[in-house]
Amino acid sequence: MPVPAAVVVPLRTRVLATLSPEKAVALAEKGLIDDPDNEDFLVTVANYYIQREQELPKVLSYSLRLLDLLPRKARPDDVSAEEWESKKAKYSGWANWMAGVIYAKQARYGLTDRYLRAALGNIHEERLLAGAYFYLGYANYAMAGELRDKSRAIEAVRFDKLCAAIDGPYRESALKNLEVLRNEYNVE
Repeated sequence: MPVPAAVVVPLRTRVLATLSPEKAVALAEKGLIDDPDNEDFLVTVANYYIQREQELPKVLSYSLRLLDLLPRKARPDDVSAEEWESKKAKYSGWANWMAGVIYAKQARYGLTDRYLRAALGNIHEERLLAGAYFYLGYANYAMAGELRDKSRAIEAVRFDKLCAAIDGPYRESALKNLEVLRNEYNVE
């Protein structure tokens, strides 16, 4: 399944927002050399590569760095407290989403579940939500089989239903997954 394109990332540095994605990511990667904890650069680079399904180890590393960095990073002087909290929530949502999707692609289902559940409260774009629900459904289905835990199958149904309610590239797969769950676990 393709990873849905993430939303355009707002950047503190207005110049990056005016550049082509390729130029913006090149500038952000150079910027990370001198400022490795710049959240805007980290999100720009991670977002660029996950949209293209490239450099996934780098995306995961940057996502985890963001999740470590954001809670302890001081608010910049030129940003209001409300704007800073909003930005941290948004970036945390994206970072958790990216980490969860990558872990799903690695078949690391416990970590998929952990990071995507953490993302849900901070992502609001339907394409990202659909991807999160799809991967959460699949991860819980896989864990139901591995752990012989029917409650995980029930969770898988819940997430697949949420995914199927969103029109997009994951809908048909979620509907097929619901049929498999009905047949294997007799859950609706």
